Amino acid sequence: MLGPRPPIVRSASTQAFVDSLLGDLAAGAYSPAAWFRFAWRSWRRSLEAARRQRRAALEVHLLHLALLTLGTPRWVIGSWLLAWSHVGLLGDQPRSLGVANLLTLLRANLPALRGSHRAWVASAALGSDLADGWIARAGSRETGFGAYADALADLTFWTWFAYRHEPSRLLRGLALSLWLTPAAALIVWYFGAARAIDVPRPQVTRLASAGFQLLLAARAWARWARSRRQATFEPSG
Repeated sequence: MLGPRPPIVRSASTQAFVDSLLGDLAAGAYSPAAWFRFAWRSWRRSLEAARRQRRAALEVHLLHLALLTLGTPRWVIGSWLLAWSHVGLLGDQPRSLGVANLLTLLRANLPALRGSHRAWVASAALGSDLADGWIARAGSRETGFGAYADALADLTFWTWFAYRHEPSRLLRGLALSLWLTPAAALIVWYFGAARAIDVPRPQVTRLASAGFQLLLAARAWARWARSRRQATFEPSG
């Protein structure tokens, strides 16, 4: 959560492909036909990567099949597609997803689980964020996939949590601005540059993000404790 986030490392062939993909999109003036070619080439590349990373792709399928039985299908299917289509970021050598990446994917799907309205999901998100980073660094298992998934899991979970569960309009607006504004700017920059880029977040932004995460989690638990006290002292009959 507070440690440095590794860059999204791509192999030379992947870097060249992404640059070509974005360059073709820009050359086509972002027309519907250009977007169709972009989607088709991306899909074919994902299929090739999934064949190369069969074990990781299978783990992605099994994890999300299990999650489908526990929560909201649309959310899980979105996570499933994004995870499967990016297994190529694990590198050129076949490998497992690893425990750290599995924890990250679980965090991304916490909003889909039944009972996710409870304050415990915020603590689960904080704990998994600390755990997956520590496990990856301790085992020297940091990958481009992990960097991509970690950033996306944080963005999706905490924007959902702030929007869905934070009653203060001011804090909700500040939190959403903190996470959505940089994400939108990065997307515009990424496609505007017409090449693969990875812009690390400044430490001050990471500290602000972590601070808001802790604040939202603490407020959720405070509301839970207050509701429990009210239920305890509420006169019966």
